[in-house]
Amino acid sequence: MGIAAIILDLKSVRAWIAYYVPDSVMGDLAFMGLMLTAGFVLAMIVKLIVKLVEKYVTTATETDLDDKVLSLVNQSIAQVIYIIAFYFSFDEIREHFSEHSQKIIIGIAVTIFVFLICRFFSRLFDIVLQWFIENVASKTETSIDDELAPLIDRLVKIFIYVAGTGVVLKYFDVDLTGLAIGGAAVSFAVGYASQDTLANMIAGFVIMIDRPFRVGDRVKMVTSGLIGDVIRIGLRSTKILNFDNHVVIIPNSEIAKSQLINLSYPDPASRIKLDIPVAYGTDVNMVKALLVNLAKAHPEVLEDPEPKSFFIEFKDSELLLTLICRVSHYKDEFRVAEDLRLAIEKSFRENGIVIPFPQIVVHQRENGK
Repeated sequence: MGIAAIILDLKSVRAWIAYYVPDSVMGDLAFMGLMLTAGFVLAMIVKLIVKLVEKYVTTATETDLDDKVLSLVNQSIAQVIYIIAFYFSFDEIREHFSEHSQKIIIGIAVTIFVFLICRFFSRLFDIVLQWFIENVASKTETSIDDELAPLIDRLVKIFIYVAGTGVVLKYFDVDLTGLAIGGAAVSFAVGYASQDTLANMIAGFVIMIDRPFRVGDRVKMVTSGLIGDVIRIGLRSTKILNFDNHVVIIPNSEIAKSQLINLSYPDPASRIKLDIPVAYGTDVNMVKALLVNLAKAHPEVLEDPEPKSFFIEFKDSELLLTLICRVSHYKDEFRVAEDLRLAIEKSFRENGIVIPFPQIVVHQRENGK
């Protein structure tokens, strides 16, 4: 009697056993033993097939993900087949047991089966997640996906085992309505208590998808005026190193709703703008040419776009000019700006150009005149 006949025609198998084992109890025990043996043989065949697939197929791929998945299947398949074989064999001999005993025995089998399935999918998700962390998350410039992975792992496993528990309770005719209402109430309470955390996490997802900045970028918060380098992008907050060498921790929800300037993207080149006052009566065109020449003479000032100078405003005690030029990287901005200020101050002294200071002229009237 082959395995296919055992699976497809259980009644014939029972009749065949009854012919050689007339006692009904012993015959049923023999039938169960035969079914379990057939399940064992089938499990060995399936494991052999999976092993062959693992040997001849996975060697052609560069990733070890398929190797681990097939190894997990090979470990789990035998246990599942044993439970299925037990269920079918017991289903054929259940008349020897009371309805209550049948319910308990099959319930135990269903519980074990559901547990095995949940454990399989839980381990399968572990394998996929670990592969993602090692091959994808480790290569990204943000740490959000690294921090998000453990959270997703816990949530998915909770969902898997909660779903499995629901299936088992449903089999035992347990009313799930009360549990669902209680779970909803608990979820609402937890969500309300942690709404700030959830807001930061959602903002973290937005930052991860939109990627307005990356680790190493220099950013400026428009509202607060904070300028610094991004050193870490977390799930709940972002850390920025300011010019005082202090780490400023900003919740992601604040970043998501604030205006932010990324000084590094799309080009790290930065503009230098210097306001230079000169005294009334100074030759403005001569000063403009002088400022442009000083900027062009600096080796780190870019030629394109070329430096320019503009006459901006008539002020109370001065004529205000401005010099605009660019450097290739924002990290050079302050140093080059200082070099230009020093060069301008020296050139003004050498050419007799006066930098005025604020002054007020007071006219005093005598004898009421």
